[in-house]
Amino acid sequence: SSGTQRPGGCTSTRIGPMTEALLRGDQGGAWLLVEESRRAGVDPVDVLCEVLEPAMVEIGRRWRRGETSIGAEHRATGVATRLVARLGSTVTRPGRSRGHVVVGAVEGNRHGLGPAVLADAFRAVGFDVCADVPFDEFVEIASTTRPLTGLCLSVADATDLAGVQQAIARVRAVSDAVVLVGGAGVPDQDWATEVGADGWCADARGAPELLERCTTRPSQR
Repeated sequence: SSGTQRPGGCTSTRIGPMTEALLRGDQGGAWLLVEESRRAGVDPVDVLCEVLEPAMVEIGRRWRRGETSIGAEHRATGVATRLVARLGSTVTRPGRSRGHVVVGAVEGNRHGLGPAVLADAFRAVGFDVCADVPFDEFVEIASTTRPLTGLCLSVADATDLAGVQQAIARVRAVSDAVVLVGGAGVPDQDWATEVGADGWCADARGAPELLERCTTRPSQR
């Protein structure tokens, strides 16, 4: 969560400056904030979850309140996407794979950086990840990849409950892998259960542990 105290500094103090740098389209300034956090001992995935994501949430709030333009929001998203790609290259852990995970979103219910951050959270602890693929491709990968540890769907809009239910039903038809949902559009575990998921990731960092728990417990389906 944003504001968590980490060794060497408090990441919450960088959210405001990151927000302004993203709105300006200042990729260099935004990357300096990332580097400051890393020098302070903050893990790369924590930088994504505690600095970059909260900044983008704030930008989304400002856009909805009419305090910033859609152009500025798109510019910020572009910079943030490049930062995630740059930082993500540092998180892959060498060694034996802990399993294969596919991360995607229901068509028409995607949300920016969520899938990329989630993919990095899995890579950081040793999973192989295929990330942010179109939903038809997501289903195809689910049907052909063996062994497959988990399928993670990112959801932006909770009102599309029927669409997410149908998507998970399609996935269940081709794979026995654990299905997790997460993202800004998932309000709670009850919603996740209603759409047919095995679990709900409230925070990207908790997703790998949740997946491990779901793969070791008896199936409730």
